[in-house]
Amino acid sequence: MADPAITRLFEAPRVVRVVVLHRRAETFRWMGLVEVTVITVLLLLFLPLLAAGLLVAPLAAAVYIGLGAAKVVAVIAGIAGVFGSLEIPHRALQRDAFRKFHRELEVRVYDSARDVVGTWRTRVTHEEVGRRVLAQVLREARDRRLVLVELVDAPLSCAEVWYGGRPLLCEPGLPATSTTRPSVEADGTVVTLSASGVEVARPLRSTGRVLAALLLLLMPVIAPALWVLRRPVRPALRRLWCDLRGVRRTLVFRASEGAVEVAEEANTPIETRRVEADELLGITWSEALTWGRGCRRVPASLRIIGQEHTIELPADRVGPRGRSVRNLLLAGAIHGDAAASGETHCPYCGTRHVMVAGQGCPSCGGWPEVLAS
Repeated sequence: MADPAITRLFEAPRVVRVVVLHRRAETFRWMGLVEVTVITVLLLLFLPLLAAGLLVAPLAAAVYIGLGAAKVVAVIAGIAGVFGSLEIPHRALQRDAFRKFHRELEVRVYDSARDVVGTWRTRVTHEEVGRRVLAQVLREARDRRLVLVELVDAPLSCAEVWYGGRPLLCEPGLPATSTTRPSVEADGTVVTLSASGVEVARPLRSTGRVLAALLLLLMPVIAPALWVLRRPVRPALRRLWCDLRGVRRTLVFRASEGAVEVAEEANTPIETRRVEADELLGITWSEALTWGRGCRRVPASLRIIGQEHTIELPADRVGPRGRSVRNLLLAGAIHGDAAASGETHCPYCGTRHVMVAGQGCPSCGGWPEVLAS
């Protein structure tokens, strides 16, 4: 369901550019006071006993076996040195015990004078909510032909620039498949080009037969944990069964005018995820923040963003050429010469024109590529 506040934000006058900031915000963790108090009391109660035990036991053993006074002193000095070398990670305790991090989404719209004319912010409590908000913002930028800059915090940097009005909000000057294909196939990935689209097949690493057998035996214990974490159990069983039998698994990306599909296959399909063309908004290879507790910044991942569904794959599954895989999928999902068409408002002056790679705005001379720097 669309948020009316976001729609009203885009209706502000003279909007020429949109910025989405994924912020890593923090709040004070009151439970940390209770935890530190309990730990301090326990240390005061048991630390003297522990220290006495660690000192008396070696000392008694040294005396029992007949060591001289000098060696007994050396033993005590060695034990004291071990305790003295221990460092209490006070900075880590201060960071983790009294602070908790969460993810915030902030949307800003700018006019041609580079002034903020509207701001919308929300705290993301669930992954589904965050993905739905981002999809709505991308849809608004696409329909209104606005350039959208996606920023990621911790540290602050540009993750992606989306060009509203262009097919799948892709940048002007998308690399040709003839130049992208060799880099993707360098690590054993197979790229198949056809009139209907693009297929990229990447072999996956096996778990190993011994570990697969052990995990299958433990599956009655693991399955409830997967269910709590909202991870599908059947695909996990199929993967382990394939690895146990030595069947090679392959991750296949298929992009055509009809949809973008990610399928894990062996002799039969293991798991298939699909975003239909009518809901597909864009494809990006960029860094992001995690949705869960801690809100950490993670390396670049492949995100296939739809209005209702988003497929996200980490770098270890996509391979070392993630940006090239993204470009191939875009080329397959965009039909004909559509990548060269589509007018977009200049993010500096608002002039609507067809953006061309390496060329500035015909009115103000502004270069959209500078936004990504």
